Amino acid sequence: MKQTRLFRSLWAAGLLLTLTPGCKKEADTATPTPAVETACQLNRIDSSSGEYELYDSDANGRTTKYSLFHADEKGKIPTTPVVGTLTYNAQGLAERVTVAADNYYEQFSYTNGALSKIEIFEQNKKMYQYDVTTNANKHITAMKGISFSKDPNSVYSWEYSTTFTLDAQGRYTSLTAKGADGDYYRETRTGFEPTMKSFFDTWRDNGLPVDVTNFSAEYGLYMPTAPGLRLKTEYFWGYDANDNYVGLEKDGEYTFSRKVNSRNYVTERTSTNVLAKTTSTTKFQYSNCN
Repeated sequence: MKQTRLFRSLWAAGLLLTLTPGCKKEADTATPTPAVETACQLNRIDSSSGEYELYDSDANGRTTKYSLFHADEKGKIPTTPVVGTLTYNAQGLAERVTVAADNYYEQFSYTNGALSKIEIFEQNKKMYQYDVTTNANKHITAMKGISFSKDPNSVYSWEYSTTFTLDAQGRYTSLTAKGADGDYYRETRTGFEPTMKSFFDTWRDNGLPVDVTNFSAEYGLYMPTAPGLRLKTEYFWGYDANDNYVGLEKDGEYTFSRKVNSRNYVTERTSTNVLAKTTSTTKFQYSNCN
């Protein structure tokens, strides 16, 4: 099986819930009302490369729209973004993400509140499907990609299965993707920030189990949304430059450091490419985050 050598680090921000004090009915006998939790909502992500992303949220803090200004193969950043819109079901779980300009949408299905299937459509034709396995905590532990494309050269034509490993805190520590030739991709994470949280926490808590800004046919190569900002990530790839299967070899290694605001939300992340000895910076902006 052939694969495209396309990797990028997941964006990472932070999440911290704060408490709003209740009002007293009577000064001497009152019982405080239950605290109301509020969370910072992601508005914008800026990369030192010049790429950026914009996000809109509804009154419940759920992401309803994203606009991606990502560079093309020549490094040019477009003035017209890729725009995705999201809808949610009655239980508040992500139901569909639509990219109208591409006549593309993804449909999410659940069993007892746990993600069980992702279906991918283009031109109203079903092209791909993920069968999803979850544990008792509804965390994704495995995904199997199934092709419905009749074009053998389509990106939707290849199939694979992915297994995920979580630690006792529910943080993803590794994934392994396996195709017809064997294991061809592995990602490992070591070390986690003890207090900082990612905007992926917000997404997960508001019904987004996966990063919907990623191309769905590569969901199996990315971690699901989960708590825990890693300090180090290593990537391993199974094909050479001519797409010959050679077994897993280290393809990348990154370390991370972060700055936070007064509510412990990450406002800046520095990523160091250990192998290439280069660094990049990503900045995050929020609303409701004073």
